[in-house]
Amino acid sequence: MRITFIIASMSYEKGIKECVDSILYASGLCSEPETEIICVFQGINEKRPFFENNKSVKSHYLSEFGLARARNHGIKNSSGDYMVFIDDHASVDKSFIEQLKNTIKLYAADAYGGRILDPITGVSFTPASNNNSAIKLSRARFRYFMGSSHIISRMAIEKIGYYDENFGRGSKFFGAEESDMFFRLINAGFSVYFIPGLIFYHKVYFHEKPDMVIEYSAAVSAMLTKNLLRRPALLPFFIYFNAILLLKNIIYLGLSIFITHYAEKNIKYHFYAVINGTIKGIFSYIKHSMSTK
Repeated sequence: MRITFIIASMSYEKGIKECVDSILYASGLCSEPETEIICVFQGINEKRPFFENNKSVKSHYLSEFGLARARNHGIKNSSGDYMVFIDDHASVDKSFIEQLKNTIKLYAADAYGGRILDPITGVSFTPASNNNSAIKLSRARFRYFMGSSHIISRMAIEKIGYYDENFGRGSKFFGAEESDMFFRLINAGFSVYFIPGLIFYHKVYFHEKPDMVIEYSAAVSAMLTKNLLRRPALLPFFIYFNAILLLKNIIYLGLSIFITHYAEKNIKYHFYAVINGTIKGIFSYIKHSMSTK
């Protein structure tokens, strides 16, 4: 078995070196499986050596931006049976490769989502990362399958196809490229598990800018709309998810006017931005879909 780590990056900042170093260290603690690391640099025309003394690290360069495009390029140039997708400013725990090897033997699933923790505080990146038990994921738990902490088998990718390049940073829709892959995996009958022992480290930001919340919410909403248009049977899930999401944020927004606790939560979660982005994403994807027919 061979594991490929695919890292998309737009710079040579120290973050990617720490990311690669963490993978090399974890790999050095295991005699197997064999690992390779593919770094795909976007928007960098000047090619220069990167980890030139390590044959397991390969650098590729794309003139265009786009996270999904970079990941697809990495897949096309990979040789692994399983591919780990990680951000350039994230890292893996020293036990990661040993845990992944044991996880694949135990569950024999087609894809896995890992746990993301802050490298300094140990705080969970999202509430999903607080779960301490392995979970077989259904559509309702797509948020357990996160962008900087997921693994997909080559066999599954060959069946469902590559990342949709309309999603992800540098694309039409700001994020949700991994969620789109998740829905396509589930729709195709593949098994996906959340495994808390697969630990990734990524800085946790406690306050996002409202415009970022709008764009990410729009991307998630657009992704769900895409899957609904292609699979109408998802309509009950689509209505339920969006109704709950919108109703919850509308109520919280109202409470934030009168109650300090919700006012403080609004500073972090930006309830209006979630509402705005969710509605924006639905109509943006419908418009996009009609323009590409």
